[in-house]
Amino acid sequence: MSGSTPLFRHPVALVVDDDPASRQLTAEALRLFGVVCDSASNGLEALQCINERRYEIVFMDGWMPQLDGWQATRCIRLEEAKQGVVPRVPIIAVTAGASRGEVQGCLDAGMDDALVKPIDFRLLRQVLDRWLARSPHTSNFTPCANGSAVE
Repeated sequence: MSGSTPLFRHPVALVVDDDPASRQLTAEALRLFGVVCDSASNGLEALQCINERRYEIVFMDGWMPQLDGWQATRCIRLEEAKQGVVPRVPIIAVTAGASRGEVQGCLDAGMDDALVKPIDFRLLRQVLDRWLARSPHTSNFTPCANGSAVE
């Protein structure tokens, strides 16, 4: 059916991490679940990416040069509020620190959820299930571990 609009499209995520290996591992894990990924190496690059494209979900490291993940998240939330963006993009902290205080700091900055490095695939699947189901573009998306997606 040429010219028809597909009923489904893969969600697009932004992976933000200053460590190239962590950024690549997170993106590869997401691709296994059928998520398309863009990447940024710091908060400033993340803001530029978000100004250029609407993402269904963002995975954000905390400690980064130039602009850290907490500051970048605050900027994103401020801009969403100014523009009246609803629903706001889910931002998932990807942190090396599993302490309750660090996770709470991520939530206080405006992040919606947190994953601890190294990423547990079972927990990543739960995060995708929880947050992509809320997106009007991906509410029928079911992540599959073989890199495909089910409507």
